[in-house]
Amino acid sequence: MEENNNALPTEEPKTGKKRNYKSATQRISEMKIATANAQHPPVADALKTVGYTDESLAALQAEVAQVENLDLNQQKEYADQYTETNKVDTKRADITQTYLKHLGLARIMFRNDTEAQVKLGLQGRQKRAYAAWLKDVKSFYAQLAGTPKLLEFALTRGIPQADIDAVQAEIAALEKLKESQKKETAEAQMATEARDVKFDEVEEKYLEMINYAKVLMGADQALEALGIVVKR
Repeated sequence: MEENNNALPTEEPKTGKKRNYKSATQRISEMKIATANAQHPPVADALKTVGYTDESLAALQAEVAQVENLDLNQQKEYADQYTETNKVDTKRADITQTYLKHLGLARIMFRNDTEAQVKLGLQGRQKRAYAAWLKDVKSFYAQLAGTPKLLEFALTRGIPQADIDAVQAEIAALEKLKESQKKETAEAQMATEARDVKFDEVEEKYLEMINYAKVLMGADQALEALGIVVKR
């Protein structure tokens, strides 16, 4: 399961209380609405008393838009990664199905041949980790195809040459898919880092603006345009 790279705390944890989390996308949406509405009276008028200008408020809104674009890119990169991961998983499952059949046949036909058992890796449990699993599968077919005595016997016991060739081609295709998956994973991680760096930078400015507005406007209902709940 992938780590959730879209969740950020919205407030400091309070002793004995559960943390409240919102996704980065939700927080960006809140900042987008607030920075747009902050440019209109009476909020804009109040903020101007502490140095905000039309230009600085518009600039903050533009920075939020930059974060939003980075967030959209992060989502795209993770979608690409998930797509490649699904391709790898599907290809591996297809290979495994054929491999297990051939492995079962080999264990029967070479049950009395210790040398063959060692060469083909017929002893022991099957590996689950990708790298170890791939090593076993590649070795099984390489040894089978490259050892005439074993191959000749296997061809008469339910493992045709066409199947061996097909699985080896599928293994090569899987390795290419795995490389693509690694590339997409790296790009997704970089996209997350880029978004998070900009998010932290802009959130600090956003929170400063929000805090000024709270102090300056008190219980003014206009604060609700910034997403601030005002008690009536």
